[in-house]
Amino acid sequence: MGEHLNIAPQFGYIKGESLAQVRYKQKQIRTTHSHFLKSARNLVQNSANGRFPYFGELIHPPKWRPEQQRALDIEIAKGNWLPKNWLDLEHAFLFPGNAIASSGEGIFRVKDLRVIADFGAQQTPDYAAK
Repeated sequence: MGEHLNIAPQFGYIKGESLAQVRYKQKQIRTTHSHFLKSARNLVQNSANGRFPYFGELIHPPKWRPEQQRALDIEIAKGNWLPKNWLDLEHAFLFPGNAIASSGEGIFRVKDLRVIADFGAQQTPDYAAK
């Protein structure tokens, strides 16, 4: 690909070169092509984050600034934000007879998947297909 794009014309093949010279030039073209690909990826990712033109490694901006996190913590303490167990509370409110035991940890606990499946299993005759 690097040869066809003429990325490094100084490493083009010349008829009559030895096998070692051809291999060296192929290696140099592949290396140059790899560097260009990495620079292009970095350029695209950095421009998506508002840094253009910048070819360096991607700098991940923080998701929350410290003042935003403090404001979020205050709103959570006031009760103006959903608690982490909002899905369990919603399920218990809507279907009090369908208790589901907890198991697993992490963001996708088995219980959460069972709760979502239980929501989906409920019959809704008003929306039945005609």
